[in-house]
Order: sequence, then C-alpha cells, then structure tokens
Amino acid sequence: PLIFYSENRFGVYKDQIVAGELLFKFSRFKVGPILSWQRISDTSYRFQNSCASIFGEYQEKNFNLSGEAAFLSGGGRGGVGEFHIRQERYSLRGIFWSYSSNFIYPPSGGNANPDYELIDLEDLNLSFRSRQSGENGIYLSSMMKITPRLEGEGAFHQWRDGASLVNKSK
Repeated sequence: PLIFYSENRFGVYKDQIVAGELLFKFSRFKVGPILSWQRISDTSYRFQNSCASIFGEYQEKNFNLSGEAAFLSGGGRGGVGEFHIRQERYSLRGIFWSYSSNFIYPPSGGNANPDYELIDLEDLNLSFRSRQSGENGIYLSSMMKITPRLEGEGAFHQWRDGASLVNKSK
C-alpha cells in the first residue's frame, strides 16, 4: 500500500491532495485500485474533485505491458496504455492515451508535451492549465544498437483534441 498527502500554499490559495494505492501481485501481474482527492481553496470558495482508477501491469524479463483507467467524480474519464519491449540490441516503447473533454484533475500528469488547455476552476479566481482534457494521443520510440559504439534512435508522437480531432502536435 502507498499513502500520499501534499499541501501547498500559493498566495491566498491552499492546494491539498490525498492519494493511496493498493496493488496486488500475482506472479508477473500487478493489479489494484488508486484513489485520490484534491481541493484547491481560497478564503471563500473551493474546487474539489476526486479520482478512482484501476491499474494493471504484466511484466516479463523483456516485456512490460501496463494500463490505467481513471474516473473522476465530476464525470470525466481517461485511460493510458503502455508497452515496452527490451532485447539485447533493440527496444521499442509505446504509449497510448485518451481523456474525455471534462477530464479536469490537476494532480494527474499526462504524457503530452505542454500544449495546455486553459480551464477555469469553478468559482475560484484561478485557472488550471490541463494537458489532458479532451486529448487522444500516441507516442512511439525505438532504439537499435548497430555496433557496440553506434546506435540509432527514432521517435514519433501525435496527439489531437478529442472534440475537434484537430492535431495539437505531430
């Protein structure tokens, strides 16, 4: 089990996060829930939301497959899947993600570069720059060792706005 608490103050605002996870391990497979809650408040208003996720991971010596599905109390949902293949001379990694347009949860990270979308936090005089809300994307990278002193690498990423399907980056 993992339990996390964080409190930050900036100006008149107080940002609090409480989170926990409980992963169960079965041979090469891990699965479990992750729960988190956040409140950002000033002297008179507050923005509050919580998130419940289910995380799973399968791992072998040279292969890793993982994923997480997240659901916000405000109705937003999102998911991330990742694979990683490692060989002596070659590796390949891929990440796929998709978030609904109402996925507004400041503590969550995100895999995209900072092409943020500005979101107002209810009655607070504060905006949050979300890098997940309404986003669908893919990231692929590979590496090949040609000789002991020469290797090649390549990567591709693309993400788009979920509502308009306009590319934000490629």
